[in-house]
Amino acid sequence: MGASAWSAILSALLLAGAVEAGPLVEVTAQGTVEFNSITALPLGDADPGEPITVQFVVDAAKFTDSPSFPTRGYEIDKTTFSISFPSSSIGLESPFPAGQKPYFVLRNDDPAVDGFMISTSYDFPLGVPLDQAGVFGAFVHNWYVTYDGTTLPTLDILDALGVYTFDGLEVFNWSVEDGPAEPLGVLFDQLEIALSGAPGEASPPEAAAKQMKAAWLPALQRIAVSYTPACDASSHTLYYGPLSVVSSYGYGGARCSLGKSGTAQFVPPAGDLFFVVVGTDGTREGSYGRDGNGAERPEAVGVGLCDVPQDLDGVDCR
Repeated sequence: MGASAWSAILSALLLAGAVEAGPLVEVTAQGTVEFNSITALPLGDADPGEPITVQFVVDAAKFTDSPSFPTRGYEIDKTTFSISFPSSSIGLESPFPAGQKPYFVLRNDDPAVDGFMISTSYDFPLGVPLDQAGVFGAFVHNWYVTYDGTTLPTLDILDALGVYTFDGLEVFNWSVEDGPAEPLGVLFDQLEIALSGAPGEASPPEAAAKQMKAAWLPALQRIAVSYTPACDASSHTLYYGPLSVVSSYGYGGARCSLGKSGTAQFVPPAGDLFFVVVGTDGTREGSYGRDGNGAERPEAVGVGLCDVPQDLDGVDCR
């Protein structure tokens, strides 16, 4: 057989084994911290009564069906996974345990209920390891919600787009585990599954009423920020740096998963600082705004757990 024939066969095999990328889907779970006995940071920053947000992205075409149950696991893009509180955030264990993958799992008529879970198994709610060590190894984030059997029509995540609250909710669990212990518990508020789209600019400059505003809250030792959410953004990130390097945009840190309510609070580091709020869809960021000369401000690269590449294609979205 000639070399060209072997080449054709090899190309056909490679194409047959390839999985074409599908639509990107962003998953956002929101809740309220119920209790927390963890003292070490960053998980120790989650105070009872504070909001907590879990956010990540999956590819709608990248999944594994369970051979045993009516469940389907969509592989989570590990670089997009974050759990955020008002003053801190944490990602998945890095490096992630060999031979394991994090999944966002859909259940449909399993056996008479529907639901979702975040797990290293597409069969059972085993949770996912976080990038912080407890007494018994990495802390494990365990999250699942169970609804009545009429909630999901199929195991296709594109059929599951929408917001899920307490309507039809039968069971939920949201906890951070350390071996047999459960030092952190969360009350579930809602789950949103949405298509990702290139975000625009937060607080665009067309009108003064849309500009970002900030105020110091001395009693809480926090900065309160109000801003106009970026169009097509599913959440926002706040990047900050020392005021002494504002002219060179010396970003030094980030606060992830601010949501899209238009308000946020964060505990700043010591010293004077500057900050910007940027729209994100979990895989891309929008504009950081323009400087006094009308030039786009540079993006933060490699700053914080939630840093993703910038995409300005959506800067003019409405």
